[in-house]
Amino acid sequence: MAVSTAEWTPHSCDTCINLDPIKNYDKFELIGTGGFAKVYRGIRLCDRLNVAIKIMDKQQLKLKNAQSRVNEEVQIHYRLRNLAIVQ
Repeated sequence: MAVSTAEWTPHSCDTCINLDPIKNYDKFELIGTGGFAKVYRGIRLCDRLNVAIKIMDKQQLKLKNAQSRVNEEVQIHYRLRNLAIVQ
């Protein structure tokens, strides 16, 4: 479900306020791969929201040109606004 920038707000709830953000998610099956990352289906535990969890391979990040590729991807992700994307 896509959400416009006007509708999007960062997640915050009383349940999550004191939780480690990483521990608030369960990771399940692989749903996609890229040059230096894998994407898994996940669930945010506090409200059972379905999410995609992107995990980057640290070894791939050390390769030549990885820094510029990561910077480009970060800029793309920064502009994305969707309930399933953790900010």
